Amino acid sequence: MKPFKEFMDAIGERESGNNYRCVNSIGYIGKYQLGRARLYDLDYSLDGWHPANRPALKMVTKENFLLNNDLQDHLFKKHVALLAKIIIAKYPEEIKKYSLSGMIAGAHLKGMGGLKQFIDGKDNADAFGTKISEYIEQFKDYEIPA
Repeated sequence: MKPFKEFMDAIGERESGNNYRCVNSIGYIGKYQLGRARLYDLDYSLDGWHPANRPALKMVTKENFLLNNDLQDHLFKKHVALLAKIIIAKYPEEIKKYSLSGMIAGAHLKGMGGLKQFIDGKDNADAFGTKISEYIEQFKDYEIPA
């Protein structure tokens, strides 16, 4: 198993070239290319954004987020931990086949719904044409902290 730090850097490389200041054409930001909805799930309101009928959380501007490497790393670790908890509970048999880190990477790319579709036989892709199977294969066999 490869260390978790290498997982972080490998995801970062694939997502942004490990560029903490990266903003893509559809609004995902930072080294790990997180969106405002996922940042909200991680307890942050990017530029005050929040879902309808839900409160704003800890505020962070896009500019401050992009300049704060430590915050990006912290939130990515939290993101991975939340995905791991769900995947371990829902898909224990599939982890044996695909590896926990591979499944987390797939969920990072396409969300839990996309991961479920993959498990059900649909190899879906993101807006840029990257298939979930690519992420599951590329990012398998990394340590994921308990």
